This record gives sequence, structure tokens and C-alpha cells, in this order.
Amino acid sequence: MRRLRRARRRLLLALALAVVSAVRLVGCPRLFLPDANPSAADAIVPETAEADAETGNVMEPMPLVIDAADIAGTDDSLMAPYGTKVLRISDEGTQVYWKKIEGASGYEVARSYHVDSVPEHLAYVTKGSFTFTDANFNHDVGKVYYFVRGLSGEGPYAVGPWSKPIEASFVSELTLSREVWYLPRGDSYQFEASYGWGNVADAQWSSSDEQVATIDAKGLLSAESSGTVQVQCVSKTLGQSAEATVTVDRQAEPMLAKYTPRYVQESDGTWTNPDAGEARDAVIAMVGDLMCMGPQLTSHYSEEGGYDFNECYRYVKPIFEESDLAVGNLETLLASAYPYSGEAGYINGKPVCNAPARYLDALRYGGLDVLCLANNHNADLGTRAAGMTLAQVERYRFAHTGLFSSEDEERTLLVDVRGIKVGFVSYVDATCGFNGQERTWSERDRETLLNAYSPERAATDIARLRQRGAEYVIAYLHWGIKNNFSPVEGQELTARELADAGVDYIVGSHPHLVQRYEELHTSDGRSVPCIYSVGDFNSYIHQVKGNLDSVLMRIRLHRTKNGRVILAENAYVPCHIYRHYGEESFVTMPMDKALNGGADMPAMRAILERISMQVGEELPRYEP
Repeated sequence: MRRLRRARRRLLLALALAVVSAVRLVGCPRLFLPDANPSAADAIVPETAEADAETGNVMEPMPLVIDAADIAGTDDSLMAPYGTKVLRISDEGTQVYWKKIEGASGYEVARSYHVDSVPEHLAYVTKGSFTFTDANFNHDVGKVYYFVRGLSGEGPYAVGPWSKPIEASFVSELTLSREVWYLPRGDSYQFEASYGWGNVADAQWSSSDEQVATIDAKGLLSAESSGTVQVQCVSKTLGQSAEATVTVDRQAEPMLAKYTPRYVQESDGTWTNPDAGEARDAVIAMVGDLMCMGPQLTSHYSEEGGYDFNECYRYVKPIFEESDLAVGNLETLLASAYPYSGEAGYINGKPVCNAPARYLDALRYGGLDVLCLANNHNADLGTRAAGMTLAQVERYRFAHTGLFSSEDEERTLLVDVRGIKVGFVSYVDATCGFNGQERTWSERDRETLLNAYSPERAATDIARLRQRGAEYVIAYLHWGIKNNFSPVEGQELTARELADAGVDYIVGSHPHLVQRYEELHTSDGRSVPCIYSVGDFNSYIHQVKGNLDSVLMRIRLHRTKNGRVILAENAYVPCHIYRHYGEESFVTMPMDKALNGGADMPAMRAILERISMQVGEELPRYEP
């Protein structure tokens, strides 16, 4: 059957190629196909393997030149590239960016000088590259528009739909690369001054307080001590100037409230709830990625009170408080000295997740006890930002694992839940990676601070948990491909390895979608539940249908009469993020009236059907 499908596909591609070739002979420009003899601009493709910006994996480049004959038709399964934007206009050219799309083996970039005109082909780029710099456009125009589409296959290639136009405009006034910036002392930032389609040649730089920050003749600012300065750039040729505000060592805001956490750490490192007492049963609620990016920051900030995200968790708070332990995966840095995501979503062309520490107020308000910290954004801003994040998590007194401050720190987490000792590990695996940002770290820092999955590390950690007394071990995995509805082979391999190594339950996140649940059968006869992705529990991401869905896993552990700990109940609560609900924003809502206060939410039936289809039939919904 597979051979038949493959043969049928070859036949269809051959027919499509014949049609394309025939149309090119009559000169139809709307196919947007390249010339048979590409110019130098067509060959602007990386000559070495590039890092995949989404996964951190190294991908082999596509051929430097793709002839028109290699384009064989269209692929309706490919979506249009999204998240497109101009990253930079400088003497090097106009740099455009787009986000990775599922199923693309590469991308085509095209250019037009009118938004509704047929774009001209510029280049093909590798599947591991998501930026392109155009230095050869007509500099006499006021606007340039770029378009990107995906390629599928390995040749002949099929093409997907074009992205929305990416507009680059002539800069009519002297403009600095940042109007507001934040950095810790000891760090530096390269300012750029732009005018027209390039940099200002005679830029003269100055700082209002050189004890706080200095800036050299080329615009390189160095942070010296805490405080705020004005950076000024003057161009005598243009007769113009521009200013930026730079804050060094911005401090985290004070907590919104004082908290008495349910769990405290004992002298042996175990976390316990001193008020709970012992019982034969323990209920654990587990959720996925807790994100806090640009639109969330904007909608939850006021001049009077600063940041307050508590409303995001108002409707799930009762579920967490009813459980004996509540666990989530924190997918953001908390480094106030650096720009927050709403202030700079991308730095050096890479996405950055960084939030105010007050996001932890919302998690405390919501009732979370444990934060798993391993995720692909751990390395976004360097080792100091990772340390600042840990400091804030500890300031709010959360139990945590997955990101570490030193080689002496315990790499596993043990929680005594009503007398049942539950162990936790948290990893990032190779299908996800750290966005390539960890390559600037020393090998020692990578090995010590981050928690990249390997079978050897997992085996050591699980053995360590058993040695510490763990009776049930839960693994949180940050893995897979973003916006992919199904787990990839690497996730399945990791899951099997973890199950055989002795893990009792596997919870996955990162794809921004709910992925299937299944039970893995080990060589020693155990059955290990695995949900490959529980989705984003709180986020703004809405790139494909399903991004706003998630599941809250609710399990009940039971100690039998002979002392064994078993999984007695295993179910999920379907949830959905409403970007706007009355006057509230980015609210996570259970899709069950019995759990959300009786609210009959918009599109509830469709959401429930979609989540149920993704989870599969093996796992039941929780019935309160």
C-alpha cells in the first residue's frame, strides 16, 4: 500500500511538473517560479549546517540552487508561514523573519515593490533557517514587501501558500534600534542608528551618566552600575538626534501578597505539607506550559498597580486547591534586569521568553505547589538570567526541579504527599533543544545548570529518587515539534526509555497542542501512562486551531493494604484559554460547567470534541 501511494505521488508530481513547464513556456508570471539560471541573489543560502531556531537541532542545508524543474506542484497540507516581521534594516540589508511551519523541508523568499504585485523570486533557504537578509533591493523606493512560503518533499518540491506581506519601509527620521532597554551591570548592548535604508555614517554617541553606563564611538553601550541613563545619538549631516532610555539592574517588583505555601522543605530535602497528615490516597493535578509573553504582559499591567496576572487562574484555582499537590511547567525566564517579552520578543533574531516575577504571584494565587523548569527557553538570556529565574522561584518558595544553580544542587525532587513519596524529574530532550542559545555557554555550565535528557542521566536520577525513598516517579518532558498534533519518533523513543528506566508516569509539553495519551508496556511488565503533550495551560499563542486547548491531568495515588503505591484513578480535565472573557484576559477555563462555576462558554462543544479526539479513547474525562 505504501509503495502504491508513493507511485501515485510520483505520477501526480510528474503531471504537475509537465503542467508547470508548459505554463512557463507561455510566460505566466503568477507561478512565481525562479529563472532557470539563478542570479547570485538566488544562491544566498547558508553553506554549512544551520541550527534550527525552534529546536536547537542542526539541520543539513538544502542544495544551494534549485532549478524551476524542481518545483513540481502545490502542497495543500502546508500552512502559510506566520509570525513574519522585519528584524533589522541596516547597511547589510533588510533582514526578515518567519516562524517554522510543520512539514516544511525549506522555504522560498520573494520580493515585491507593491503589496498587490507579483513578487519576484529571491532565494531558497534551508529548513533550519528562518531569516533572510536582502541587500540587493532597489534603494530608491519607499517600501519593499517580502513573501515567504514553505517547500515540502526532497525534490521535486511542492510549495505551500505565501505568507502575508512583510513590509519594510524607508526610515525617514534618525531612529535608534531601541528606545528603551534593560540590562544588568557588566553586560553590553550594541546600539544602531538608522536612516533611509541603512546606518547613519556620522553618528555621535553620548551617555547622560557615565558612572551608570558608557557608550563608545560605535554605539557599544557598557553597563557599569545600577541606575538609568539617557543615550543620545546626533548626526550633524542629517541635523537630527534621537534618544533612548537604558536601565541597568532593574529590580523585580514586590510581591502582591504574603504567602504561606502548603509545602515546605525539610532538612533532608524532601518537601512536605505539615498540615495534611497521612492518608492512603493522594490526588495530584498536573498541567503543562505556563507562559507569559507580550500580549499577556500588556493586558495585565496598570500604571497604578504594575503587573497582576491573578485573573488568568481564577477559574482553575478550585481544582488546584482541591488536589493534594498541584504541578505545572514554567516556560519563561524571570529576569527583571533583562527586557521582558513585551519589551523585546526577539533578541539577535532569536525568540525570548522573559516575564516579571509577579507571574509567580498568579501561580501562588492559583494554588500551584511544584514548578518543573526545564524548557527550550532556559538559555535565552544566558547563565545570569537563568540564575535570576531560580532566585525568584525560590523567593516565592516553590518546590522545583529542571534548572539548577550549581553542581552541588540536588537534581531530583521528592515530595511527601500525605505520606506517599512522589519523585519528579524534568528534562528537555533532543527533539526540542534550547533554541541553540546554549552553544554560547561553557560545557560546564550546560552540564551543570541545564537539564538535557539522556538515557544515562535519567537512569541516574531515577535510581537516586528510589534511593531517597520515592514510591512513585513522574517525569516532565519538554519535547517534540511546535504546532505538531502528533508526537514525533524521538518523543516515542524517549518515552520508551523512561518507562523502561523505571518512571511511573510521563507528562509532556512544548508542542503548544494536546497530543495523544497512551500506555507504554515495559519489559518488566509494568504499564506506564504517557501523555505526549498536555498543551499550553496559560499562554497567548494562537497560531493554529488547538493552541488554546490543554488538559489538566488529575490522578489519584493509593496505598494498598500491603503497602504498595498504585495509580487508582487517572483522568483529564479539558481546558481552554479565552483571550478575552468579559473584562478579563487570557483566562484558563475548565470546559466543564461543574468545574467552572456553571459557565456555558463559547464553542465549548467544539473545543471538547477537538480535545477528546487529540487525547484519544484510552484516557477518560474527569467526572467531578
